Amino acid sequence: MPVPVEETIAQALNDLASGNHFERRDALRDLKRLTPNEQRGIVSKALVAALEEDDHSLNADIIDVLGVWGTAESVPILIDQLDERGWNLENALRALGKLKDPRGAKAVAKLLVTRNAQKAVAALRDMGPAAEDALLPYLSNSDPRMRGEMCALLEEIGTTKCLPELKKRFSDDVKEVRLAAKQAYAAVDARTKSPAAITKEPEQDPFNPDSKRPATKSPPGGSSSPKSAAPGILKPVPR
Repeated sequence: MPVPVEETIAQALNDLASGNHFERRDALRDLKRLTPNEQRGIVSKALVAALEEDDHSLNADIIDVLGVWGTAESVPILIDQLDERGWNLENALRALGKLKDPRGAKAVAKLLVTRNAQKAVAALRDMGPAAEDALLPYLSNSDPRMRGEMCALLEEIGTTKCLPELKKRFSDDVKEVRLAAKQAYAAVDARTKSPAAITKEPEQDPFNPDSKRPATKSPPGGSSSPKSAAPGILKPVPR
């Protein structure tokens, strides 16, 4: 007979506090496969406490489980894991992407100008509209590749808030950025005017310059947007 979820959670909490490496590992395995319930806050606090301990060999697993059970209170410690010299950067990015917190988005956006830009873009995309405010300053970045990539990302996750900033890029001095801004503006405008419009999730690697960006459905009677001409962060943009 399957063990009730409440008992599994209670046992996992006990094991996390046990100090035994193997019991804690099993607790993390069990928690990761469960759907968060009303005990989410209690579990999140226990995971944060475990992450603050000295058993660093389990930190990556703890961070992964925080991506499932984490709350707003666990965001700061995940932000602390975004050290590019550390071992847990990718795990922290994935967890923050799932938690969709604007504070996490602001911290992740700082990685857009580092060698981890591609991973940061993936996390920001996962955050959806919660990342919008963090992206807007990068629309005026001195690198046209960055401006184009931000237009493309806002095309997928932006709300009406980004429309004025996208419109400013209509007069960008780089043609590809102008095109990306106009396409993003049209997609966001159509999506926000028509709640039924749905953007398909990308099926290919979003960091592969040759991968296809999903088309955005237009409202009834409209036409779909052309394929994105937005440059990727790693793809040079001709002037």
